[in-house]
Amino acid sequence: MFKKFLCSILFLIFFSINFQQSYAYDFKKDYFEKINLKVDVTNTTPIKLNDNELFFPGNYFDPHAKILNIKEKKLIDKKVSMNIPRNGYLSVLLDDGTVLIVGGTIDGKATNIAEIYNPQTNTFIKINNSNFNYYSFDNIVKLKDGRVLLLGICTAEIYNPKRKIFTLAGNKKRINNATNQEICYTNDRHVSPCIFLLDDGRVLIYDATFDDAQKNNRIELFDPQINDFITVDYPNKKTIHYNMFRLYYTGVKLKDGNILTFGSYNQRSFMTMFLPKTNEFKKIVAIDEVPVNSKAIFINNKVLLFGGILPHSKKPTYLVSAIYDIDKRKIINKKTSSTEKYIKFIFDIGEHSLILLGYQDNSPRIYKIK
Repeated sequence: MFKKFLCSILFLIFFSINFQQSYAYDFKKDYFEKINLKVDVTNTTPIKLNDNELFFPGNYFDPHAKILNIKEKKLIDKKVSMNIPRNGYLSVLLDDGTVLIVGGTIDGKATNIAEIYNPQTNTFIKINNSNFNYYSFDNIVKLKDGRVLLLGICTAEIYNPKRKIFTLAGNKKRINNATNQEICYTNDRHVSPCIFLLDDGRVLIYDATFDDAQKNNRIELFDPQINDFITVDYPNKKTIHYNMFRLYYTGVKLKDGNILTFGSYNQRSFMTMFLPKTNEFKKIVAIDEVPVNSKAIFINNKVLLFGGILPHSKKPTYLVSAIYDIDKRKIINKKTSSTEKYIKFIFDIGEHSLILLGYQDNSPRIYKIK
């Protein structure tokens, strides 16, 4: 009886150890794998179709659509083009597996052209134009119900995939900008905003500047239930804690649904946490420097950072990769380089792997989490 009990205990210990080893990440053993292909994302916005395929709709200079097969490390020319090839458009994957492509520029002029790419038939289908023009620095997000929110500097609209039409979002209003009044559908102007789809279906929008003279807040929520925007106040917005959003910021949605934002300004690093349940920002004192213009992703309860420059270094020092420990508020496993490193796009491709795009040599990297 004692032998059976002892064997059971030993089996449980062995199983527990092996279970932890199988599912625990050792970030010190992470590594990059370079794909020897040239993928220029300067004028093209890629879309992840699935964990193995990235779709590149093409652009004005290289109009053919392409698909990157990640496992085979092949760039496949689909030999079709958008109905009107253009640069710097917005794109998003819809629930039915098709891709919505809106706006973009032709000869430097913005357009409101809209079309759908169907991967199954390998065709681009022209649809009704959007109500407003869009550039690459505007933003787009798919809502919980499958509709799509598009945000311009002062514009907002909803695309309904079932009806294939664009309708206005928000209420038209006049707001003050630096020189005169401007008609806006949002509560304030937004330039290159960060947007996050919250777990409750609303969308958090936060921007780059606080204009003390105009009292512009530039943080708001879009609520699809009422089809309108709600202003969110920021604590001590006249202090440097808010102004750090001026140029250098990034953010991630955490497991609990909260949004962690961080950046650097004037040789100081800052962090905030947005709490959707109370619609409040909570200031967090950062005890380590935060890289400027980095890209971030949340995985295994860690925030992974890639690219950007470390602002406190005496000579130019660029971030290759790092982990931001949320509990300790400290960057760990930081790898740096004297060579310029900036990342434009990052995708989770499953199997503990990420793919990063936007390096100077135009070659994608796969980041393996061991």
